[in-house]
Amino acid sequence: MSGSMNTKKPAKQKNELDIVDKIRNGDAYAFKELFKTYYKPLLKNALRYVRKIQIAEDIVEDVFLKIWEERKRLNINVSLKAYLFQMVRNHSLNYLKGKKIELTDAFFLDISLQSDITTDQQANINEITEHIQKAISELPERSRSVFTMHRYDSLKYSEIAEVLNITEGTVETHMVRALKFLRKRLAFLLSVLTVLSKM
Repeated sequence: MSGSMNTKKPAKQKNELDIVDKIRNGDAYAFKELFKTYYKPLLKNALRYVRKIQIAEDIVEDVFLKIWEERKRLNINVSLKAYLFQMVRNHSLNYLKGKKIELTDAFFLDISLQSDITTDQQANINEITEHIQKAISELPERSRSVFTMHRYDSLKYSEIAEVLNITEGTVETHMVRALKFLRKRLAFLLSVLTVLSKM
């Protein structure tokens, strides 16, 4: 393999570098596209920390405002997605520390319900959701962060490693531990889910 092939950047990475470069040079359109692409997933991420929509919105907007105000000094050494999630995480934790709020995350499950679902079925699903949320909240902090970033924010192991400043191997270890804990903790729900599937 030639040296030129080794130094060639992947298309995605090159595109991210182009976006950062445009924003650094004051390209408002590039900044607007960045905002449109990442606002909703970042808002969802912030909500897991602060649990209040208005505060989460403020945090995400502050992150984008800071990026624009400091655009000329932007120096991103990780993936753009990981950089944004890292900023939102840091801002959220700073908010919680400032308010002296207990650092317990609220986690949300995306459950698709049919329009003709009965009241009893809804009650069962709500109960299951509560059990799952409680089980996730009982995970050790680092394993909980890894699990939610991967499962709910769709971050790759490499991106999670960049956000949390750990190795990919450590990310994988935390993910395995989280899944093992959740399977054991939620084993009793299998019977409930079997009954629901037959309704």
